Amino acid sequence: MEKRNDALAYPEIHITITELVAVQQASTIFLLGEKMEVRSELLYTEEHEWLSIDGNIVTLGITDFAQNALTDIVYVELPEVGTIVESGEAVGNIESVKAVSELYSPISGEVFDINRILEEEPELINTEPYDEGWIVKLQIDPGEIDAAQLLNEEAYLKLTQKEN
Repeated sequence: MEKRNDALAYPEIHITITELVAVQQASTIFLLGEKMEVRSELLYTEEHEWLSIDGNIVTLGITDFAQNALTDIVYVELPEVGTIVESGEAVGNIESVKAVSELYSPISGEVFDINRILEEEPELINTEPYDEGWIVKLQIDPGEIDAAQLLNEEAYLKLTQKEN
């Protein structure tokens, strides 16, 4: 049987299967037996919010960990476009069958866009917290990112494991 070196056959692939499995495991957390997703391209807060940064636009939502802890989300109160928010200030409310939680902005900026679909389908936060379930987009001064206390994937995983 011929032994093949796939690294030579596919030079653009620089990760072994063992490394791929380790990466996938590092991006998975468990809460009460439920599998949770954490994405490496996002930044996180200790309050279980995620941020995606595209130039001076920051997209904000709650993490898979947070939506699972809240359970069924039934209502989302969104801010008005144009609202100026300061870091640490509430930018909306998320109501679930368990509780009402405030969504805090981890960064100062102006509300640039809101996910109006959530007004009719708040459950998107439960089913797609990182995609269709985003909540608000802020226009920021890029220097704000450096001042914010944000976590990378590894630090957020440690936080959730400690809280779990």
